[in-house]
Amino acid sequence: MTKILIIDNGIEFDSIIASEKAIGGAETAFVSLVEALARSNFDVSVYNNCRNTGEINGVIWKKLSSSIHEESFDVLIINRGDEFLNFRKEVKKRIFWIHNPANYLLKWRYLSKLFLNPTTIVFSSQYHKSTYPVWCPSKDKVVIPYGVDSFILNSRTQKLAPKPIAIFTSNPLRGLNWLLDRWENEIFPFVPNAEFHLYTGSKTYGSFGEKHTAKMKPIIDRAKKLSSKGVQLFEPIERKKLIKKILNKRLFLYQGSNDETFCMSVAEAQTLGVPTVVCDLGCMSERVRDSETGFVCKNETEFSQSAIKILKDKLYWNKMHKNMIKDKKSYKSWNDIVKLWKKILV
Repeated sequence: MTKILIIDNGIEFDSIIASEKAIGGAETAFVSLVEALARSNFDVSVYNNCRNTGEINGVIWKKLSSSIHEESFDVLIINRGDEFLNFRKEVKKRIFWIHNPANYLLKWRYLSKLFLNPTTIVFSSQYHKSTYPVWCPSKDKVVIPYGVDSFILNSRTQKLAPKPIAIFTSNPLRGLNWLLDRWENEIFPFVPNAEFHLYTGSKTYGSFGEKHTAKMKPIIDRAKKLSSKGVQLFEPIERKKLIKKILNKRLFLYQGSNDETFCMSVAEAQTLGVPTVVCDLGCMSERVRDSETGFVCKNETEFSQSAIKILKDKLYWNKMHKNMIKDKKSYKSWNDIVKLWKKILV
């Protein structure tokens, strides 16, 4: 049995935390992957800043400590940070799984370690891969998308157009203020019976969220003041409950960002048959088929007009919804994604 050691030195999370509260997309992907690897008969150990230790869903979770130097393994996967890129130089199968645009790897502390240690870098989209210059070091560059959890792929989708309610589920610093401008001034005046539900806040992002609470506060305060214009603010909720909320919405709204390298929330909305309106930023054009499963917009006017069209026109919603149901096979379960990982693990 192939033994895999995966190291992450980011925020606190583990499988139990992921099942109990809202966590970010990269952390969700991490938990989903390690559990899928365990189901595929890999021996998986994780060292990170976990709260819960021991075997959870087939994966051994351990707190980062000096005991990591005593581990024996066949494959090393470093998640996101540079602290362990020099770890165990003798390891032949060394993989660096990144989630943010790769320009942060141009810092010397990354480049120096990547030059010295032959490493396969895993990206989550073609856009993501394009952010890493061709001259930068790597043993190989591989695109492996995130999977979609089976409970989402198997969810029963709506048959009739839901009420005209839009939803936002991302980080408030990723375009929510811009979205509120569009909603207040350009969308709601033309669809006065519509609502915009926001499941957002700092709690999803652990220590990162705590550091940026002050930046988020004015945006959250503004959202609270727009209740007379259909805006409703909710605390972040754990994933399975959130999926149910997305499932019965007419529309998923997200500006997008050049920081988005996969965008799990949009992938999940598309899988659930919820039309999505985004801007042509980052990986958005890889998630949404323009004019077929949503709209990939070039400017503010196009964005607002597209949102209005879906909120007002049930027949248009139905057309897009059917396209997404046909497209479901374009998104793979994590068990299928593991088959792609096996090509670089075994």
